[in-house]
Amino acid sequence: MRIRALTLVSATLVLGMGLPVVAQSAQATVPRGTREVHHSAHKNAAHKKVKPVLFGLNDHWENQIISDDSQDHARSGIVGTFLPWRESTMTVAGEASAVVHYSQWARSRGAIPMIDLYPPAGVTLAQIAAGDEDDALNLYAKDLAGWNHTFLLRLFPEMNGPWESYSPGYNGNTAAQFIAAWRHVYNLFHQDGASNVQFIWNPDKLLTPQAVSFARLWPGSQYVDWVGLDVYMNGANVKTVVSARAAALPSVQAIRRFTNKPLIIPEVGVSNTSRKAHWIANSVRGLASLGAKAIVWFNEALTKNTNWRFDSSSSALAAARRTLAGPLVAWPGHNGGSLTHDQALVAKGSW
Repeated sequence: MRIRALTLVSATLVLGMGLPVVAQSAQATVPRGTREVHHSAHKNAAHKKVKPVLFGLNDHWENQIISDDSQDHARSGIVGTFLPWRESTMTVAGEASAVVHYSQWARSRGAIPMIDLYPPAGVTLAQIAAGDEDDALNLYAKDLAGWNHTFLLRLFPEMNGPWESYSPGYNGNTAAQFIAAWRHVYNLFHQDGASNVQFIWNPDKLLTPQAVSFARLWPGSQYVDWVGLDVYMNGANVKTVVSARAAALPSVQAIRRFTNKPLIIPEVGVSNTSRKAHWIANSVRGLASLGAKAIVWFNEALTKNTNWRFDSSSSALAAARRTLAGPLVAWPGHNGGSLTHDQALVAKGSW
């Protein structure tokens, strides 16, 4: 399973200037309705022509996105970050307004914003479903509805892992309460007119053991726009799980048993090992062969042993540059990527 540290790195959101955003918790990896996908189907799919996938970055600061895009010789088509919906250093109204400013900044670069929005640690799923957090959520929904551009929302991501405060089994939460809370937030955003917000239902890749199955956490197709899957590999695992495709395949098979919603990889990374360059070089083709339409790299160095960045070694950075310059990746100005083109992908689920 992937274990997420509980310590968050907080930053004050400042409107109108180099907007820092809250960095997500540390990432570390240790071993871990539709028809079932059969081996023959995957074998045949692997030989089909793979369409380019949209590339993006999860990063901490705006200036880091700019710097990393320059270093990678690319331009992120999706810009991701992480934010609690109640930040202790700001009012909720200020936070919601700052999210719009961040989104405007992303759009000015030709990118689509993607936010991991999560509740305060002490708030339960039952309270969310009952409307106790509606005062905060309404502010986000109304501000984003007023902005009226494509926005990707990762609500309660990695909910199948025991490290999140909203996970079933944590703080008395249940799978049924997760579904109720999800549907409540989805309905609230739509009642506030925020149909431009695309909801990503986003588990971590299958854990061992899996306390709650993916299917038990599924809110229903009418409440989800995209399926997400986070895929990380650390140094020990990357020796035996040789590719992102191999790491993601069992999870994608499980998801495809109950939904055909389009697939995005909102977080992917491999720690700094001798095989990192190989893993990067094969990640896009492998994940695209499983149906991924967009891949967002987690470009953070959290500890020495969990350095997911492309530039953790010269060979890894070279592999990233070759991959991003190749025919399998789209980003603004490359392989047909543009704001108009990419917004159509996010809105429709395909190009």
